[in-house]
Amino acid sequence: MALYDQVFAEVNGGLLAEATEIETDLASDITQIKTIVRGFSGISPGSPVRTVKFKSPVPISGPEFDFEKAMITSTPVALRLTLGASGKTVTMSEAYVIGPVTLMTGVGKATEQDVTLVGKGAPFA
Repeated sequence: MALYDQVFAEVNGGLLAEATEIETDLASDITQIKTIVRGFSGISPGSPVRTVKFKSPVPISGPEFDFEKAMITSTPVALRLTLGASGKTVTMSEAYVIGPVTLMTGVGKATEQDVTLVGKGAPFA
């Protein structure tokens, strides 16, 4: 039997304890270089960007962090992701809420908030 990891998130030093889903991806706008004679010739490096998406139920007291305000004011937040079992982390000192910041509810469901942030790309280490 194996143990599997979980990702925990902190925004400005506060743990997002209500998060039920965290999705992150590291991408870059790497350009493939292709020539008539050589075909695929290599790549031109791009800028790595880490995207993080959270889904959280919203307590009656309100969301754990005011992501709407951070988006409207373009205020950067410090975002840290931790792999719980291994302890590996990735920290973005300036992550931005790019939206959408979505609130969803329905019959027999708790209100949920979805948030998307982006920051400078870095690997877990």
